[in-house]
Amino acid sequence: MVIGRRIDVPWTANKSLYLPYDVTYESTKGKPIKTYAEDFFFIARNAFPWHRVHEDLVIGRPGYDNFVVAIAVYNNVSVIDATLTLRAIHQSDQEGNRAGWQHRDNGRNWRRIGKFNYAQGSPSCAPYETRFDENGRVRVLRRKYSVLPKVCYNVTTVRSIKFDGIIEQ
Repeated sequence: MVIGRRIDVPWTANKSLYLPYDVTYESTKGKPIKTYAEDFFFIARNAFPWHRVHEDLVIGRPGYDNFVVAIAVYNNVSVIDATLTLRAIHQSDQEGNRAGWQHRDNGRNWRRIGKFNYAQGSPSCAPYETRFDENGRVRVLRRKYSVLPKVCYNVTTVRSIKFDGIIEQ
């Protein structure tokens, strides 16, 4: 599972993005969301225990993303935080950045999931991260257990990575 944080960028209806450079340029005008929140995740088909996720949870409302990421870590799915190498911008309009929090039923996921430490599903608890190397290639690295936030300790187990993947750009 590849996860990451987004960059909130002020947006107006007359702006448009055509090329990857446009995303990079616009991202310099914004700021990253909170460290405990992710905004995207990718997962290979049949590589995630979806049977452990309540089917009536609502995507885009508080709690969903952190719960799904924590379930992945609990179930030894490799979780990689790609925040440092993958730019994702959120086009923030007049509704703001927290539209899901402002919905009349914004606590639905929390009520359905029950007692749960959502911080354990934060990007900082991902056992792996991506970084650019000196040649501009993306490397997948295992995070040092000692630098993970304490909230992650009972979630993330020390595992040795089977590869040090290099992804050509």
